[in-house]
Amino acid sequence: MKIFAVPTTMVPRTELSLIQDALPEGYEVAIGSGGLYSIRFLHFGVICAYANIKNGQVHLTSIEEGHVKYEAERFMKALAEKYPTENPDREVWQIFVPRRGSFYSFGQSHFELMEDALAQAFGFTNEANGAFLCSFRQGDLLTGEPFRTLSSHKLEVTEDCIHSGRNDGPMLINLKSL
Repeated sequence: MKIFAVPTTMVPRTELSLIQDALPEGYEVAIGSGGLYSIRFLHFGVICAYANIKNGQVHLTSIEEGHVKYEAERFMKALAEKYPTENPDREVWQIFVPRRGSFYSFGQSHFELMEDALAQAFGFTNEANGAFLCSFRQGDLLTGEPFRTLSSHKLEVTEDCIHSGRNDGPMLINLKSL
């Protein structure tokens, strides 16, 4: 017996197979052309979302209007169950530093816990003074547009501590890269 082992990275995959594998159970790729695919709920045959491949990621967009809205919401919930760390509605944290009418962040794009984001500020104490510790929806970062935070706490740096003030409520973040 001879064995011929081909690395999976060498086997080309179609966009259709990538999208189908990304879907939660009970959904399938219905039709597609030109890089845009329709997603169907198998039980009722309703098209509830569209999918495409962009920047090495499967982008799934639910249809939020008309009679399919309910099925689209179920689809998004099923995606959140299958990929909990990618849920766009999940609350995450980051420190935003004001600069020339916009904001920038330091460290990774977001943190799971407020404490982790605050700990990141200890490496940037000069920038942290007057910055804002904010919670927001993870999906807000995907749009590239200004977004409203869920909470904001102005930071104050003293000799050996970083204090987060009281929650000042939501604020508008216009994020720029350095």
